[in-house]
Amino acid sequence: MIRNLFKNLPFGIIILLIIIFIYHIYEIFFGMYSFTEIKKLESKKDIISIENNLQIEKNKNLESELDSLTYDEDALEGYARQELGLIKEGEIIIEIEND
Repeated sequence: MIRNLFKNLPFGIIILLIIIFIYHIYEIFFGMYSFTEIKKLESKKDIISIENNLQIEKNKNLESELDSLTYDEDALEGYARQELGLIKEGEIIIEIEND
């Protein structure tokens, strides 16, 4: 039955179909969308997802800190004293240096 199918087709078309078949097999195993490339992309996606979750946590912490500094005067004063080294009028700073 298969021989009858190929008898009706010219030789050039059969060669062309074989070449197209081989090309598609090559693309499946070694091409841009091959199994190995898909696995690499899935691995990169997982890494990016983890980095994205870490960035989301950092953003939540920064939002919390911003809200604290915006609405809590004691937190704002503590930040100004600790990070910026500011003092109130009449206060004296004593720094102790370790040798």
